[in-house]
Amino acid sequence: MRSLGNGMIPVFEEQDVRIENRMSLAEWDEVPYMERVMIIAVSRIRKAISNLQSEAEIRDADRKRK
Repeated sequence: MRSLGNGMIPVFEEQDVRIENRMSLAEWDEVPYMERVMIIAVSRIRKAISNLQSEAEIRDADRKRK
């Protein structure tokens, strides 16, 4: 199954992004495929930035405690 889905967006991630954007299934289905891909890519980037920010804050707090 993994080889069949190579390069595809996991369904759970697509639905998570759809819900984040408060879109119904019908509305999401109307969005062109490449636009959906871009929306999901932006979501991934935002999550990565948030994770990096959190890690930096934790490191800073640890540094200040020492």
